[in-house]
Amino acid sequence: MVKHKNKSGKVLLKFNKEIEDKIVNDLYQSLKKSHFIKSFRYRKAKNQDKATWMLAKEMINDTDEVIHTRMIMEKIRTQLVKDKLARFVDDGVVKKIVNQKEAMRNHGYTVQVGVMVGAKLLLRGRIASIRKGIPGQNEMIYYTIIMQLVGIETSKILWT
Repeated sequence: MVKHKNKSGKVLLKFNKEIEDKIVNDLYQSLKKSHFIKSFRYRKAKNQDKATWMLAKEMINDTDEVIHTRMIMEKIRTQLVKDKLARFVDDGVVKKIVNQKEAMRNHGYTVQVGVMVGAKLLLRGRIASIRKGIPGQNEMIYYTIIMQLVGIETSKILWT
C-alpha cells in the first residue's frame, strides 16, 4: 500500500494527477526492472519478434472515487512503446472483435481473441483504497494497485 503525500508533505485526500503520475511511474519502473523484461530471451528478441501485448479495457476500480483507470493503463503502454520494451495490438481492433469485459471473465475466450489479434500478453490491473482516520480531518487514503502481465495462452502471471 502507498500513502500519498504531496511535495509539502500534506496528505492528499483525493485521487489527482500527482498521484496518477506517481502510480504510472512506479508501475512502469517495476515492470521495466522485472525479471521477465530483463530476461535474456525477451531483451535479445528483435522488436518484430517480441511478444505482442494487449491492454485490458481498464483497471478494475474498487475505490469509492471516480478514477480514469484507462488513462493509467494507456500511460504505461505509451512508455513501454516509447522505450521499445513492448508492442501492442491496436485497441480498436480488439474492440471490434470482442467485448473485453467478457474476455476478462472467460479465459478461454481471451485466448481465442489473443490468437485472432496476435497478442500473447495481457496487461491488466486493479486499484483499491482504504481510508483511515476522521473524514475531512486527519483522514489518510492508502491506495493499493495491482497490475499483472499474463501470458494469454498459458494464464501464467509473468509479472505482478
